[in-house]
Formats: sequence, structure tokens, C-alpha cells
Amino acid sequence: MPAFHYRYSESELKKILQNLEMGLTRDIYLTADVERKNGIDELLESIKDRTRFENELIRASKHPFVLIVEDVEGYQKILNGTYRSKYEPKSLLGSLKTFEVRYRFSAVFINPMTTGNYIYYHFLYMARELLKKGVI
Repeated sequence: MPAFHYRYSESELKKILQNLEMGLTRDIYLTADVERKNGIDELLESIKDRTRFENELIRASKHPFVLIVEDVEGYQKILNGTYRSKYEPKSLLGSLKTFEVRYRFSAVFINPMTTGNYIYYHFLYMARELLKKGVI
């Protein structure tokens, strides 16, 4: 079965339109990012080039962000070393978890068919929480 992806434009994901009935007197913009990797092998290639990957993370860490790996078994593959690289599983896991803590993000391993849904709800609940706290 082919993968079905929800596709939203940048403005749909990061912009809440003015809605006077809901008390929103102006358009509101969310500042957050989503980094997507199409599988564990793409994630590995990124991590292997540490300098480039770390520069990406430094830029991304200015805002809340999440790293989506489109491989529902990706974490298990890391633990078992089931990937093309000769990277040691312990080293790979250590690098990934160190980057998560250092740059304050989470890596999620999900089915490619649910990526759009995940992104939509990620921003929906982020906006909801920010509105409740009065941040936006």
C-alpha cells in the first residue's frame, strides 16, 4: 500500500488566522520547526557528518523543534544495529541522545503514513498550550 502523506503549507502549519469570535484579534505565527528524515539510514548519514548535523541543530534549537524519523521500527533498529552503516549501536544511540539533550529536541520514530497527522497535531497542541499560557 503506498504511503499517504498529509501535506500542509508552511503558513497552514505556523499561522493562526484572526478570528474575532474566538477572541483572536490578529493573525498569530508559531515559531517552531520540524526536521524530517526518511528513515534510519538518512538519520545515520546526518549524524556521521557531525559538524554539519550539529550546525543544523544549533540553528534549529533557537525554536522548539522535533526530529521525525519515518521508520516506526527505527529505535529498535538502532538498538539492534540493523542498518547499513558500521556505526556501533551504542555509539549511535549515545550520539542521538546526547544531541537531544544538548539541543533540546525529541526524535520520534513514526510510520510515514502518519507524518502529516503528527505534524498537524504537534502544532495544534503547541498553539493551544501557548494560547492558554498567554504567550501568544
